[in-house]
Amino acid sequence: MATTTKPFRVKYAPPGMTWAEAKVADALRQSETWMIRYRVHGRPRRESTETTNDEEAKRILRERQSAADNGTAPAPKARRVTLEEMAANLERDYETNAQRLDTLKARLGHLKASPAFGYGGALLAQLTPENIETYKAERLAGKASGATINRELYVLAHMIARGRELGHVTGALHVRMHRMGESPARQGFFEPAQFQAVMAALPKHLRPVVAFGYETG
Repeated sequence: MATTTKPFRVKYAPPGMTWAEAKVADALRQSETWMIRYRVHGRPRRESTETTNDEEAKRILRERQSAADNGTAPAPKARRVTLEEMAANLERDYETNAQRLDTLKARLGHLKASPAFGYGGALLAQLTPENIETYKAERLAGKASGATINRELYVLAHMIARGRELGHVTGALHVRMHRMGESPARQGFFEPAQFQAVMAALPKHLRPVVAFGYETG
């Protein structure tokens, strides 16, 4: 069971004085931001609420206590991990496991460039369904297909899942619930690498005709 105390403010010595000297001189200063202290699985945990509002700090403390009691307390860094940071983590995973990076980087590029995700600076722990729907609208406005958007959302879901495994991300945002409908797959459709191989084998005078057909379907 988690135990808590009231929010508190950290005291610190002014420049040029040690903490002990400032205490004796009654010169200790107090931070404006509230801190909270509570226990998770018997271990003490302390974190900044990043607010100067006493009532907001109390709310955050109650939220943390409830999460600790339910076994869902966020990791200390969970509230600060950004989409861009987890994207870099996912790229390292792909490199370590010798997986293809080109497609992954292209999809991550769209996610990191989106205003819906703060241009990569959005905190994963704070993403909401509204962020996902806004991203879908942005990509549709950019003429992306439902299938393309779904592949990009899959990468986002993968990042969040990886973040949970590492203890960096919490929450219950289910990205896959926001998948879009897709058109039936085109039969006999070449992947880019396959198309390039065919083009290389064609006579030069036929390449423009085949390229036009490939682009237009």
